[in-house]
Amino acid sequence: MKKETGRPEGYRSAGNNKEANQMTSMERRDVEDEMLYQFSQVSTKEQYQKAVDAFNSMDDAQFEEFYTRYMEKAEKVTTWKEYHARVEEMRRANGVTEHNSALNSVYARFLDEEGNRELWSKINETNPSDRVTLTFDDIKQLNRLWHESTPAADAGTPADILISGSIPLTDMELSIKGKDSPIDTYRIVIFKNYQQIITENKAARVGALIIYLGPRQIACPLFVMHGINGINFVDDIGHIGLTEKMIREKKIAVNALLKMAGFVMNAWYGVMIALLHPVVKDVFRKGAKQKVKTASIDDKGNRKRIVRYVKQRYIGTEKLIDAITGGGRSRTYHALVWHVVGHWRRLPSGERTFVKPYWKGAMRNLKKNLDEVERQLVLPKEE
Repeated sequence: MKKETGRPEGYRSAGNNKEANQMTSMERRDVEDEMLYQFSQVSTKEQYQKAVDAFNSMDDAQFEEFYTRYMEKAEKVTTWKEYHARVEEMRRANGVTEHNSALNSVYARFLDEEGNRELWSKINETNPSDRVTLTFDDIKQLNRLWHESTPAADAGTPADILISGSIPLTDMELSIKGKDSPIDTYRIVIFKNYQQIITENKAARVGALIIYLGPRQIACPLFVMHGINGINFVDDIGHIGLTEKMIREKKIAVNALLKMAGFVMNAWYGVMIALLHPVVKDVFRKGAKQKVKTASIDDKGNRKRIVRYVKQRYIGTEKLIDAITGGGRSRTYHALVWHVVGHWRRLPSGERTFVKPYWKGAMRNLKKNLDEVERQLVLPKEE
């Protein structure tokens, strides 16, 4: 996700929750790093470097004066919808594109020890139940079940099935195989009490995307924000098995992380929709439990072997196409039944309501009734 000064209450920031006159009790380096990190979200590489050079030219007194004025003038936003709109406005005004963005040269940060321990404690409450193996062609076909109905306002992986409580698999592994590349395996964990978390928090950390790096792992927290249609990826990441030296040297560009996370989460979303689909779900039914042996390294460098069982599911692309389009001579270009993505809508009264997802298409009468697991959220009118 993108960040900026003045983001809504509830998001950790070195500068957002401190009054200007408290700055002297903080390390200048921490404040400076946080400010530069915020600038990187809305700046080009050239603009970002100018900010770095300006900070380097300031002594402590000059920096404190700059920080004080900056916090006085920083525009405050009260909702995540307003925050995202402001970020995009600033990016457009600064001429930021995918190629010239400062995020291409700014590296993701790792959580501190306490935050890292808290994240993995939540992740380890469950174990993966299933492993689904997909090719790029499979992912392309699964996108047909939902991609055309994505709200244009919030690009990315929809959060509707989280908001409506319709997740069929809350802890699974996803193996993705390219044509000429080895299989990459990821784990997507949605916390057991995710519906309660969403209800009680405007910025709800609902799970994590775990990336396997041999015996080591990094975890990208997943957030659902009230009023925002898509899942947000936070670039402060957790880890297992990385030493302090490796953390210092492990440089992961924010843009690279966001692109990878977006691709994997879109594939995960396609699998979730397919498992809810009245016909396509049958493609996933056959799966034998297999013993999986993995290696893990703790923070002290100790290696350990982990043995667990998961239900392995493979998908044949042709079978998937037939299930989506009808197969045989009756095969159509479009899906016979597709998922209309749920989204937030503002009512004339000022309240925001969540329009729940539904099935659409020629065979929609065959759909499983999702109303039993869906709910509508109405939030109070914003001040």
